[in-house]
Order: sequence, then structure tokens, then C-alpha cells
Amino acid sequence: MPSGNTTTDAPARIRSAATRYDSKADFRLLKGAESIKHYAKNANTMLGFCSVCGSSLHAAKTQREMINLRLGTLRDTPSLAPQAHAFVGSKVPWYDIGDDLVQFEGAPVPSQWPSPSSRT
Repeated sequence: MPSGNTTTDAPARIRSAATRYDSKADFRLLKGAESIKHYAKNANTMLGFCSVCGSSLHAAKTQREMINLRLGTLRDTPSLAPQAHAFVGSKVPWYDIGDDLVQFEGAPVPSQWPSPSSRT
């Protein structure tokens, strides 16, 4: 279950900067499903939003059977530290990446994704 930072500009500015990529088969929503509204962005992406506050919660990628969870929506600290930066080719010019994590110009390449590291 990779964890990484997405750093893109418009229209992706509405995304949370930190995103966790999970297999849809491994993801379980424990409660609150009645408050989530869905929008089909396109044939391959279903977006989930909070119907109360409008926050972007996740993006389900149908072709890859993945769900991109916005980490800013979680109450608890994620158990994994960031492992990479995705979409750096379209990041806003004023954002400087100040670490040595792997950087992907566009979408992450699963075979090149680094091994998970636990947050300590």
C-alpha cells in the first residue's frame, strides 16, 4: 500500500497533497458511507466527496483496481511515511521538494515504486 505526495497544479490543486494508493480489494470503509457522494470524472475514475463539507475523500481508479485516499481526511496519523512524489512534472512552481524521495513526472509506475517504510 504505497503512500506518497501528489504535487500538481490546476485543476488538481483541489487534491490533498498527500495521497495513499491502495488496492480496492484491501480498502474498507468502516462508517460514514451514507455521507459520501460519488461523481464519475470519466470512465476510469470515480471521485468520492463528503456530502456535508465537500471535502475530496478518494478517487477510485477502475482500470487499475486502485483507490487513491486523501490522507488529509484521516483523523489518525498514517502508519506509512511518504515513499515518493507523483506528478512532479506539473507541480506548482513555488513548491520545492526538500527530500530525496523518488519522483515521478506523472503517474506512479508500480514496478518502480519504493518499498514501504513504517512511520516511527
